[in-house]
Amino acid sequence: MYVILALVATVVVALIHPASGGELTQEEAQTFLRFHGYFHNNESADVQNLEPLAAGLSEFQAIYNLPEDGTLNPQTVSFIQNYWCGSSDNYYTLRNSKQGKWNTNILRWTVYPPSTAYLPHRQKYIGITRQAFEMWSANSNLQFEYVNPYSQKNISVNIVISFTEANHTFQRINNRDWCPFPTGGMILGHAYFPDLMSTTEEVHIQKSLSWYLNEEPVPEGARSLLRVLTHEIGHVLGIAHSANYESIMYPSLVFENTTKLSQDDILAIQELYGSKPAVRTTVTTTKTTSTTIPTPNTQEINLKVPKLCDLNSKMSNTSFLIVNNKLYLFYKKYVWMLNLNTREIQDTPLVITDWLTFLPTPFEKISGIYQKPDNEVVLFSESMVYIFEYASFKVLKREHYNVLMRNYPAVRGVVNSYRGKTYWFFDNNMFSEIDDCRFLPKNTALITEQFTGVPSKIDSVFRYTDV
Repeated sequence: MYVILALVATVVVALIHPASGGELTQEEAQTFLRFHGYFHNNESADVQNLEPLAAGLSEFQAIYNLPEDGTLNPQTVSFIQNYWCGSSDNYYTLRNSKQGKWNTNILRWTVYPPSTAYLPHRQKYIGITRQAFEMWSANSNLQFEYVNPYSQKNISVNIVISFTEANHTFQRINNRDWCPFPTGGMILGHAYFPDLMSTTEEVHIQKSLSWYLNEEPVPEGARSLLRVLTHEIGHVLGIAHSANYESIMYPSLVFENTTKLSQDDILAIQELYGSKPAVRTTVTTTKTTSTTIPTPNTQEINLKVPKLCDLNSKMSNTSFLIVNNKLYLFYKKYVWMLNLNTREIQDTPLVITDWLTFLPTPFEKISGIYQKPDNEVVLFSESMVYIFEYASFKVLKREHYNVLMRNYPAVRGVVNSYRGKTYWFFDNNMFSEIDDCRFLPKNTALITEQFTGVPSKIDSVFRYTDV
């Protein structure tokens, strides 16, 4: 006998546990959550108004897979008291906006090592910074050039890195205005995001901390400067924080004995600046010199473009989206458009990645797609979830599916109803109503018990007409 599972996500209005024995106080928690963007619409959180504080804690806990009770439970306190990046952790801002990037792929950088470091150590700081930049250039179409900060030549620099006290000024920009690290936590450093008009942006690293400067592997308990610099340089290139624990852009310091970019980081930097161009191989003989390019996959060349009417037996690879009286039908790497007003059907499909350029290549298929009430579109592909604007196709957020829905099976179909409710259908006879603001299940039940006559395993689902 099947049992309906009801997982109801409610707003917790519980008292915050008072801090004791040097633990986190309510005021410290408020400062931390406010800085990282977990109070919305000018919400205030104080002793007399605990609901926004509890709601902010619940949202923070959900994102980082902590016990979600809206209180300062031990796991949450321990997590907050770790070392953090001093750049805002606001998931309501654009993650990789095309505006939040440099307008060039060749960037000059410089670094001011701590003034207390003697000369050999200064060279180590420069070498580690170069390694951090190489992490990003090796996985993108970016090039970086080092400029000696003490050179007499007047060379413009795009990215300036310095080691500072908690209260500090900019090194080169904004007339050396004050830009202190935020209060309410142990801060490693912070960085400033670029835009298309940027000429110089800065990265500031906490000078007072003890940094590991030698070769990897990093000893247990040591604080890797390479890891922190790679993270902050990610910000100054336009990449925001990620809730993926394996990402270099995870906002809290993670101990790893080696530093590397995750697939999430690589996709993010390539979305902004493109991938590294393919290397051409030149073959020289005594008679001729020829340039050869890797041969495309034969199967790709011979792949026959499918016909729309042939898809009746292939629905397991098909997804649908209806926007502005147009039905988009996605099959593997193709998309057709049907005008629901005129009943006109596009004969020849488009290649999805020519239309949605943020998708990676090679690309397999779209698992599900739907439009939210605020007109943003949510798309599932492979292990990733993308949110983008319909008109501009600008990506607002991207995340790994297993970070959003830990311990949930694969999605088979998604839909948003005319009443504004969103449902995700999974690969195990389950479906959930989803809170679209927090991307969390509100209610979960069995497909066969809620939809009479519908089989337990569906191929696809979409909203058609309001009848």
